[in-house]
Amino acid sequence: VTSNVRTTAALLQAPVECELTGVPLDSYWTLVFYHNSLKELGKTLNLLSDDIPDRIKAISTYDDEIRENLSVRELTSNVNARDINTVLDDLNAEHTTDNDVPAISVLPCSNMIQVGIDVPRLSLMLVNGQPKTTSEYIQATSRVGRDVRNRPPGLVVTLFSASKPRDRSHYESFKSYHQTIYSAVEPTSVTPWAMPARERALHSALVIVVRHLLGLRENEDAKNFSNIVLAFFKY
Repeated sequence: VTSNVRTTAALLQAPVECELTGVPLDSYWTLVFYHNSLKELGKTLNLLSDDIPDRIKAISTYDDEIRENLSVRELTSNVNARDINTVLDDLNAEHTTDNDVPAISVLPCSNMIQVGIDVPRLSLMLVNGQPKTTSEYIQATSRVGRDVRNRPPGLVVTLFSASKPRDRSHYESFKSYHQTIYSAVEPTSVTPWAMPARERALHSALVIVVRHLLGLRENEDAKNFSNIVLAFFKY
């Protein structure tokens, strides 16, 4: 809990302490806080109401530059489906000093954010514990830093737990794991002979078989595929 509070407070106060302005300030203003379970997310929500604001006050250099009244919005299955679009609209709202309603400060979220969430202004994420799969880790962390041309690069901080063996293992192999991260992506499971699997892949398998049977194994042979197959079946 202590490391969670300290890391979150530091990331939230950093844009102010670094005296960022304009686009950089807006990009790092909203902290996307990724969780592997709703139980962990619930703990974070409690910390955001008390411990984290107190920690921000403790680490701030000047009293008049403390981030107060944090705007917290949740993006999980607990949110009503009708309210999700509202949350996404609020996420797209940029942070400026002229806004009457401040931009979202913290977005505690679950794996719901992995797919379909494309908010260009987001550039800061805290991952609370290593996700169970590498594919989930890649999908989740790719939600920030998406507008590389107009905004600063995305910053992802992974918070490991010393009490979890899996987190300790990832901490010890952090550099090598990230240097070859795509080689660690898990294979997708497929139910043999399932109709969706056959519809998506059977034609490819048949083309491979025909190319090998007819000796069309080279890349340049692909252009002759249709004519030779047609002649084969007529014969």
